[in-house]
Amino acid sequence: DSHNEVKRTWSEKKVEKLKAKYNITSLPFIKIINDETEEELEFWSGFRPEKIKKWNLEARGTKEA
Repeated sequence: DSHNEVKRTWSEKKVEKLKAKYNITSLPFIKIINDETEEELEFWSGFRPEKIKKWNLEARGTKEA
């Protein structure tokens, strides 16, 4: 189906732009944004469960592990 090919090409281009902009080599790509100020707080690529846990705890207002 040509529509799927268009979607696939669009997705591939978006991934390449992200890789170039943030100098990353792997996915997933995670970007933490302050909802109120829209400030970019941190970004990373690859599976980083310790970072996810850190930001989850911070969002809940706790520092407990």
